[in-house]
Amino acid sequence: MIKLQAFSGRIRDVLRAVLATVIISTALGGDGYHLRLERDGTVIVSNEDGAEARFRPEFNVLFAEKDPQMATRWGEYVDGGLRSGDQGSTYHVLTWGRTLEAVGASGHVADGYDPTTDRFYGPDRSPNLFKAAPRSVRRLVDAQQVGDRIIWRFGKQDGVQLEAELSLPVAGGPPTVVVKAEVERPGWYSFGYVGAPACSPEEMEEVWQPLIYTGRRFPEQPFLEGSGRCPLPTTLVTHRGVTVGVMGDPGEMSFQPMPTLANSRFGVAVRNNEGMAQPMLFAPILGGTGSKLQKGQSFTFTHRLIVTRKNIDATQEHLARTLFAFADIRHNILGSLNTTFENMLAFGLSEHARFNPDLRGFAYDTDVPGSVKNVSALHPLSLALVTDNRKIFSDLAYPLIEYFVSRERFLFTTDPSVKGQSASARLGGDGAPLSEYATLYRMTGSRTPYFRDTARSLFGKDRVLNLVAEIRGDFWANSLAIYRATGESQWLERAKHDADNYVRRRIDTRPKDFEDPDSRGMFFWTSFAPQWIELFELYEETGEPRYLEAARLGARNYTRYIWFSPRIPAETVTVNEGGYAPSYRSGPSFPRLRLAEERVPAWQVSEVGLTPESSGTSRGHRGILLANYAPWMLRIAALTNDLFLRDVARSAIVGRYTSFPGYHLNTARTTAYQKPDFAERPKQELNAVTSIHFNHIWPHISLVLDYLVSDVHVRSQGRIAFPNHYAEGYAYLQQKVYGDRPGKFYDLQHAYLWMPPGVVQVEHPELNYVVARADGAVAIAFANQSKEPVRSTVRLDAGRIGLPGNGQQAAVMPWQENRARPGYALRADGTFEVEVAPEGITAVVIRGVEPRVEFQAGLLETKASPLPAEGSTHIFNYRGARAVGLALGGPEGTTVYAYIADYEREVERCTLYYRQGHRTYAAMIDKAFPFEFTVPVQGSDPMELYFEVTLKDGRSEKSPIGTVRLKE
Repeated sequence: MIKLQAFSGRIRDVLRAVLATVIISTALGGDGYHLRLERDGTVIVSNEDGAEARFRPEFNVLFAEKDPQMATRWGEYVDGGLRSGDQGSTYHVLTWGRTLEAVGASGHVADGYDPTTDRFYGPDRSPNLFKAAPRSVRRLVDAQQVGDRIIWRFGKQDGVQLEAELSLPVAGGPPTVVVKAEVERPGWYSFGYVGAPACSPEEMEEVWQPLIYTGRRFPEQPFLEGSGRCPLPTTLVTHRGVTVGVMGDPGEMSFQPMPTLANSRFGVAVRNNEGMAQPMLFAPILGGTGSKLQKGQSFTFTHRLIVTRKNIDATQEHLARTLFAFADIRHNILGSLNTTFENMLAFGLSEHARFNPDLRGFAYDTDVPGSVKNVSALHPLSLALVTDNRKIFSDLAYPLIEYFVSRERFLFTTDPSVKGQSASARLGGDGAPLSEYATLYRMTGSRTPYFRDTARSLFGKDRVLNLVAEIRGDFWANSLAIYRATGESQWLERAKHDADNYVRRRIDTRPKDFEDPDSRGMFFWTSFAPQWIELFELYEETGEPRYLEAARLGARNYTRYIWFSPRIPAETVTVNEGGYAPSYRSGPSFPRLRLAEERVPAWQVSEVGLTPESSGTSRGHRGILLANYAPWMLRIAALTNDLFLRDVARSAIVGRYTSFPGYHLNTARTTAYQKPDFAERPKQELNAVTSIHFNHIWPHISLVLDYLVSDVHVRSQGRIAFPNHYAEGYAYLQQKVYGDRPGKFYDLQHAYLWMPPGVVQVEHPELNYVVARADGAVAIAFANQSKEPVRSTVRLDAGRIGLPGNGQQAAVMPWQENRARPGYALRADGTFEVEVAPEGITAVVIRGVEPRVEFQAGLLETKASPLPAEGSTHIFNYRGARAVGLALGGPEGTTVYAYIADYEREVERCTLYYRQGHRTYAAMIDKAFPFEFTVPVQGSDPMELYFEVTLKDGRSEKSPIGTVRLKE
């Protein structure tokens, strides 16, 4: 042992320099890691994978006599990619400084926002953790090895006694550093370990500081991130093939209460005071919980030191699985996902779903009062087909199609003074992504030229459709969409060429900044990560492995925003304490929701596997339940054997809810959103617990269907497969949609997904299932969500399945784990038994039945004629009026949608006159903006239309007569 404190400061520094070159031979070894103490007190941490790094005995102590007023504020960024014209910024940072002024809401506050924090920090506050308070640098006084420990002692300075103890955990894993401090002065303290290896930002290969700094994106200042906003409580830097990190020990993050900034015991940072890349940890957070210490009070905290040759992807997985025990542990504790699916369908068709048929949109008053918002017509169109439900088609899919013919953005209002989230009050038309029109063209049998022509016309046009995010018109995924709609090979070649450039630029090259022209704006995690979902779509179209690997790497990058901490205890926890669900927002406008206290397994109410909503709302939205990434990750995992992605996907969906659950879990753990009637409450009561976004309902139902189908697809190794389309939407509303084409079900060909509610009843809740029909057959695949074998009774709806009569019996042909088994006769009452292996799949093909299809077959009727390529859309050159022929399939699937844009808002009342052939004109009247009409079609004669309007000044006008052709 060398004691340096006996020497003067200058001599001590000289001795340090000399002794640093002399290495003692003593080392501590453990499971995978070794510690070696050098004479200058530096500890060499080595890993059995060959990685090695030097950790210096160096701490910083921050001290403030008065409350340093820690609070989050919008970051003032130089990087233009982090500035948003909608909210002012895209990420909050911790700041310290002058006493905070009270700020109240001056009107409606959108979900996820808080006027007390959603403002910039100003000149009297700083986000630089090293300027939060006076800082003292603590250097080693002596270091020694005592048994299986290395002890760093820093002596007493400015009334603080500090030491740290390094050791290797008995259970294995990264070394621990137990920091012990005792103070003689009352005040606010933070003890920061700053001795990890450092390199310049130019030299680092990759970095991770939660939540937004990935790749080579490096913080502009020494920002400290609270542990409550860290998917894993660490920062990581890869330099010369070695990844190092300083992480809070799992024991420093409690499961109860749910992590928030208010209860974060520590923070992590990666930019040091000299601007170098260096993993650091400060505990407690200055001004945060536990940082106010009294005279004589002590503080203890445990770090972990990470050293590995794994890249950050692999390091993240290893830490998540080993230290935080992340695993596939969820199962259908609440009931099957099919029951959830059917409950959600019923909810979506009820008055609780708040669809406004006059405005053709869902109420969006949670965020922007006086507006409606839609995502895509593809979700209800698909669900109408798959569930064989005409009402979904007529009441939702059709109006949403018309909405995206006339509206210019997702968000619409009739009041021009409403400006929130870039709401549009105009009927500017074509307000959906290019892919929406291309996919509508394909899903409706290529019968409506308007869809195809609109998709082509939008290529190359940069537009803003949601918030202020601009989407590129020439993005390679748009080329893919046009190819899929038209079959024209040049579009696929362009998509591949541009995607190859994108992969080189965004996957092969780690980004240094946030100014990504393909990102759609840095707000949702789908923009911070590469466009991996679209890359997977390109792989499915081409089969070229480079796109699959790029999609996998992009998906792994996306997991940076998914929670893997805190560690889930193997115990039950109490939720809904005091007989109420926890309040996310309070006040007279948000009445509390009564709910009985419950004891439930901790994993049931864990956020692990979910993401916060966005960079701008991640402080409050702990985990959103609209986990659209799950089905995509299931499919990618199966094709690449990436079990981490598979486990993430299951963690996001399985055992989460029993009907529409609202949007997010937030401030405390609860079972409120898991109840089947949860969302059947007044909006304000729901917004006290979560947030209710009615435009999410049908995309969320589509997500559940996509998960059910994808799960069966991967378990069957692709032998159960249904053609699908890509519904782009925006943010977390990207799903595969199904129903318009037949697929395969083992040896059953030409099988359509067919899942009317109640058509199959399965006794055991652990079995999710998918149903398909073909001529003379019904097929069902059962996927066991548990790790135990399951035996269950299955009952068929005799009326819908069409069981044989006259003493005839249907034949059941089973498949277990993708192998055909001997068949048997179906019981006369339509029941049979099924056995499914742990996490396995069993399927049956039932032959000799006649499924009674109601709506699906009619809409898919292939004999319906397409509209003519020319003349099926008419532009009136009168007040923005347009009439569009829509042929969506089936004998009743053709209409003409007509509207007047009335940009000047001069029209008081509008009458549409229309006729086909030489019939008498019929009339429709609309007395309020928006002036729009759905005109029925009889036969194929051309339709003539004109408008008569009464203006607000009393004058009347008549438009020219227009003609919409309905056949060649």
